[in-house]
Order: sequence, then C-alpha cells, then structure tokens
Amino acid sequence: MRITPNKNYLIYLIWFFPVLGYLISPFSTGYPGLVWLAFLVSLVYGIIDKSTIIHSIAISGLLSPLVGSSKLFSFIPSEILVVLFFCLFIARWINNGVKIRLTFGEMGLLILLFIVILSYLFSYEYEILFKAFINYLILFFVYVLAKDSITSTSDIFRYFRTLIVVSILVSIVIKAGFDNNLILASANNGIILIQSYPDWVLFRASYFYTNIFLVLGAALIANFYINYRSLTLRLLVSILLIYTIFIMFNKTILIGLILTIVSMILINSRSILKSVGVLFLVSILILLVVINLDDKHAILTGSFSARLVIIDNAFHLLFNDTQKFLFGLGPDSTILLNNNFMKGIKDLQGTIDSGFMVYFVEFGLIFLLIFLWLIFMHIIKFIGLRCSTLNLSILSKVFLGILILVTLSLFTQRMGSSKVMWIFIQILALSNVFLNMRYKKGS
Repeated sequence: MRITPNKNYLIYLIWFFPVLGYLISPFSTGYPGLVWLAFLVSLVYGIIDKSTIIHSIAISGLLSPLVGSSKLFSFIPSEILVVLFFCLFIARWINNGVKIRLTFGEMGLLILLFIVILSYLFSYEYEILFKAFINYLILFFVYVLAKDSITSTSDIFRYFRTLIVVSILVSIVIKAGFDNNLILASANNGIILIQSYPDWVLFRASYFYTNIFLVLGAALIANFYINYRSLTLRLLVSILLIYTIFIMFNKTILIGLILTIVSMILINSRSILKSVGVLFLVSILILLVVINLDDKHAILTGSFSARLVIIDNAFHLLFNDTQKFLFGLGPDSTILLNNNFMKGIKDLQGTIDSGFMVYFVEFGLIFLLIFLWLIFMHIIKFIGLRCSTLNLSILSKVFLGILILVTLSLFTQRMGSSKVMWIFIQILALSNVFLNMRYKKGS
C-alpha cells in the first residue's frame, strides 16, 4: 500500500505536538507522551507505506530529544524507530528474495563500514566504544532505509520538503530556548536552565545537537530551489532559517554559506538567484565584520594555528603506529578516550574540531582517502548535471550546494555519528539513487 504524498502532512503534524508542548512549557524536563505518540504514528505509517520511513526518520531523529528522561533502555524514540524499520526491511527482503544491487559509490561506502568494524575491533576498548560503534551501525541502517524508501525524483523532492519542515520545527525550538535562556546543547535527561547569558554573548542560541546549523544550512539551500505555490512562503522560510543561523552564530556555517553561495552563483545562470545570493552574501559579511569587533567571537588566527598543531601531532603519533595509522583508534575515540596517546594528539586545543581529522584519527588514513574520493566524485557528477532538464538541474544543484557546504564545514566541524549525520547520510543515499536513475536512463 502507498500513502498519498499529502499523508506526509500527518507525520509533520504529529511531530509538531511535542514542539507545541515545548512552546507552552519550555522549562519541562520532557514531553514523553507526545513524543512516544508521534513515534507510534510514524511506526504505523512506515509499516503501511515504506515511502514514509525516510520522512519519519528525519523528523524523529532531530525532535526525539524532546522526550526528556523518558527513554527506553537509554535509547531515544528515533533510535528504536530506525532499528524496528530495519528489522521490517530485513523481513520484507527475505520474504521477497530481491537481490540487492549496489549503485554509484556504494562499494566505497561498504569499504568504509568494514573499516569502522575493523577500527572498533583493533581498538581493544570494546566497553567504552560499544555505544559509538552501535551508532555507526545505525548510520548504515539509516542509509539502507533511505535508499529503500525512494523510487522516483518526486520522492526526492518530497524529502527535501520534509527537510525544510523539520528545519522550521527545529528553528522554533531553538528560538524559544534562546528567548528563555535555555542551553539545549547541555541538556541531559531534561533541559538545563541558566539565569542569563554573559554580557559578551551577542548571538549564542543552541540545540540538542551542536552541529544542527548544518541541517539548517542544507534546508536553506533546498529552499532556494524547491518550488512553492507561494513566493511569500519561500521568503518567510528563508528569513526564519537565516535568523536562526544568525542567533546560533557559528563561524563555520556562516563562512561555509558564504563560500557555498559564491560557488553556486558561479555555476547558476539565473539572475534572481544571483541577486538573492549576493544580498545574503553581503549581509553575512557585514555581520562577520561587526561580530569580529568583539574579542570573544573574533575570527582569530590562534585557533587556526592550534588546529595545525593537532594535524601535526596526529600524523606524527599515528605514523609511528602502523595499525593506528591505517585503522585509527576506534569510533568516537576522540571524545570517549582520554589516554596518553589521545592527549598527545589534542595538545593545546583540547579537542579535535575538524571532521576530516576526526575521521583520520578514529578510522585511519584509508578511511579518510576513500571518504574524500567519494565526496570529490559526487561533486564532479553533479557539476556535470547542472545544465540538464529542469527537474534534474534543480536536484543536481540542491545536492551540489549541500555537498559543498558539508565539505567546507568538515574542515572545522566534526559530525561523527550524531542525528545530524543521519540527515546527511539520507541525502547521500538519495544522491546515489538520483545518479543511478540519471545515468541508467541515459544509457
């Protein structure tokens, strides 16, 4: 059975209720009844129609922290939902006996998964890194379910609309938390309240996942291209997303958006997008200049120098250990391990911020090289498709813009296996399906 596209609106509505509960009572320690109800509805919808699964995972992944302390064996609803959907996929696959065919780039992804397993096995820190290892397996489940949910370019358009919807809901939560002096990034089994922000804080809203601004940036890119019946609605959504990104004030996403916009302007011939892009670019540049006047937010070379020290330390220490150089120290070891080896890598910075360096330290050089190769090949493919027919051109530019944004952000921002990474794993799965459709049709 296949639910009509409009039925996705019920998923949006049911997950709006926990957000509404948060708006009504932001100081609560959670909204378990509303979140678990949304979980059940999403599960039933996924059983009835597998095309809704990718939408439910995207929304539940980002909004499930509103459940507060009412978890099930330390798992939030979205994690349970993914596992149940994957079990359903396995049962359906065994029953139908359909052969699984790899699409563009998926052999490389399987090799990456194999390296993650080897990295965990060679870490010998099985107890400490077990949950992190499970999180990476869940990323694999998310990819498979996303690929299984999509059968046409129309499904891909619907997913990007879902991405915009969940970004709107997330923006509402971020804005409400900021207005009530809540640091959602510090929430643990509930929401932590502080009395006031320090005087030097100009913009510092937060969310349960610190790198959520990458999702907002991706939604902003999609919002430029996905068609609406109302131009006013597109404008209002853009204003909300831009405003939310501004109050979170993360230099990574602001600079990343600047460079992404410049890249997209260079490959896009539509004057309207150029005008909007230039206006947005100028506004961000002005904001950065103003913010840079404050010492606490200034873009300083010292931070960049500290990251270079980490890169040098990582190569020096890992190069002396062949096994660690090839397969790393294990999933999330840069966060969970605090041994002398890890302290030697972190040195002055105290943490490893760069996503690329995190992958190198946790999974080794082979993983990093394959990962970079996959990104490069996808970007090249989408650049080649940017002048195709209308629908192909639109999707190609959305995928290309998001890939550029994520690639630039990974230089200074880690992603790991968080629920934000779920979104980009889904987008990667959709991009592979899209490329397979395009080149299969052209052959």
